[in-house]
Amino acid sequence: MNGSESNILDLKPDLGNFRSEFLRGMTSSPKELNPKFFYDEAGSRLFDEITGLDEYYPTRTEISILKSHCKDLSDISSTVKTVIELGSGNGEKGEILINCMPYLKKYVFVDISASSLEKALRSGSSKSSNIVRKGIRCDFSTIDRVLSGMFPETKLLVFLGSTLGNMEPAEVDNFLLRMAKVLNTGDLIALGVDLRKDIRILEAAYNDSKGVTAKFNLNIIRRAQRELHVPLNVDDFTHLAFYNEKKSRIEMHLVSRKNILFEMDGVKIVIKKGETIHTENSYKYSADELSDKLERAGFHDITVWKDPGANFAIINGSK
Repeated sequence: MNGSESNILDLKPDLGNFRSEFLRGMTSSPKELNPKFFYDEAGSRLFDEITGLDEYYPTRTEISILKSHCKDLSDISSTVKTVIELGSGNGEKGEILINCMPYLKKYVFVDISASSLEKALRSGSSKSSNIVRKGIRCDFSTIDRVLSGMFPETKLLVFLGSTLGNMEPAEVDNFLLRMAKVLNTGDLIALGVDLRKDIRILEAAYNDSKGVTAKFNLNIIRRAQRELHVPLNVDDFTHLAFYNEKKSRIEMHLVSRKNILFEMDGVKIVIKKGETIHTENSYKYSADELSDKLERAGFHDITVWKDPGANFAIINGSK
């Protein structure tokens, strides 16, 4: 066991049963697949590639906001001793936070991916080597346990990357209420949120010119071929992503190019030509909407940091 692995607490997250959930999704109306199944090894690599694309503004814009508000982060670090980052990925944003908070003692990376946690724990810079880095492998259903008992000191809970947008709005409300219950008075929260903007910018981010997002979306079919041995062909589907203005969300779908019929576990599955499989939503908000959600959940002293183009925001609150 290497050093990064030994510093990871594995809470054994429920990764779901791909076979049963695939079958349920293919027999639903409309058809759907849970986006958590995007992230096999190939899907994770493709997503990392997406974050560096010209059209995909969220990652670089959020990083620019963090860097431009380094002084603000430094100002709160005299009280905050521990940062807990949900969905920390490869740890890039964590290192920015660590380097902006000189009095920080501990940084906790939380992710469902063991390989991402190992990468994040290895990424520490020498100038912040005095920071204790820990990893926790869990999903959001068990994060309450992490927050309520493991870190009694004053902490900052960070949830970046606009991951809130992948939740249904009611799920966001429930999540914030849960966080308010387990955080202590004086604890802080920071949320990354993708803002409503010109539809052309939104749709371009999910329909990049290099086709990487299309490969990412179609990879779930490759995964089903490989792991479930279903007779599906990637070439029989096309990527579709569009902004649903009524619901304020980007929707990603896979569109069948032809009629497809196959049997899985004794169940006949029919996919008609032109029928779609709904794979992901990404809700877009206004800063006021998310600020109101935080206040209703029990947070106060809300502040909003935006980039100059108001494409993205980091919204902060106190418990």
